[in-house]
Amino acid sequence: MLKRGQAAMEFLMTYGWALVILLLAVGALWVFGAFSGDVPSKCGLNLPFGCTQVIVGEYGAILRVNTGEVDSASVESIRINDQDCLVTDASKNLFAHQTSDVICNGISLEEKEPVLGEVKLTYTKVGTTIPHTSEGTITGETKHLPTSESDITTGPGEYYIDRDGPGMSPPEKVIIS
Repeated sequence: MLKRGQAAMEFLMTYGWALVILLLAVGALWVFGAFSGDVPSKCGLNLPFGCTQVIVGEYGAILRVNTGEVDSASVESIRINDQDCLVTDASKNLFAHQTSDVICNGISLEEKEPVLGEVKLTYTKVGTTIPHTSEGTITGETKHLPTSESDITTGPGEYYIDRDGPGMSPPEKVIIS
């Protein structure tokens, strides 16, 4: 009888500690926002390009693209949720070893809509004239871009503002200090 009681106590202690550890792990995930429902947007490009940030708004997108060892490069197309996103002329051409903001607009999405997109770039390597193609992906969800500086409440930094909303003007970069 004593051995059964000891076995039951060992069983409860072992699984009790396991339950405590499980609750601590779930609590840590909750604190770090794993259950917030906010889906970060991500972009991935093949070499010689990198994509460090993407913001997909209701009417367009902004991709921060790093360019590696290329002679010349340009954005051929961006397609988001089966809609062609029109790349502005000012952000279409990319230069070697620079970080550029590629801005496109002319799409219509709902806030918090899941996003699946494709990016196609063409480039020539240094010392060659042969054109190459690089493709990438965009995933995440649509964010609402502010329409004025007064809509920004998160503090100083670089932000994009879509002043005309669904209009054809691309978002503009502002610096809040």
